[in-house]
Amino acid sequence: MIPATTPLLGFSGEISWPLGQISLMVTLGEGEHSASTLMNFKVVRSSSPYNGIIGRPGLRKIQAVPSITHRMLKFPVDVLPPREPTATEGIKVAIHPEYPEQTVMIGGSLSEKGRMELCNLLKDNLDVFAWKPADMTGVPISIAEHRPNIREGCQPITQKRGGGHGQELTQLGRGGENGGANS
Repeated sequence: MIPATTPLLGFSGEISWPLGQISLMVTLGEGEHSASTLMNFKVVRSSSPYNGIIGRPGLRKIQAVPSITHRMLKFPVDVLPPREPTATEGIKVAIHPEYPEQTVMIGGSLSEKGRMELCNLLKDNLDVFAWKPADMTGVPISIAEHRPNIREGCQPITQKRGGGHGQELTQLGRGGENGGANS
């Protein structure tokens, strides 16, 4: 057991000092539907209905998703090391013969046949692409232009900074002006 130097705050607000910390191999599930990992536990002298509590770091280690409603954990059973992103680069393709500077990026992991089919599809639908605002013919300005959703003629209001909000919340917590009675 390793000495622990930080106190723990209990569910009801009490502070307790752990006797130490211990690392244990934890296996969740059975047989082929199980996951194992090394987890750190703080040892505490306290009456509790629990033998151990697995916190967020432990759940992250086994990639678990807890469901409080169903009182279950969902986790992958064959935890693989994190994948390194593939270095497959995209390929720039000029799809308009008159404008070779206008290119699109297509996935480098496509097969040669897939690349050719995608390029043909893009060339067949050149009229869909808008390279500049002038290319967007037939699109109403109300759709193409962003406008804030405010009522015409309204003056902007600046929200007051800081102070006073805590006092209002305290009064609400006490039940406001009528002492908590419902009207």
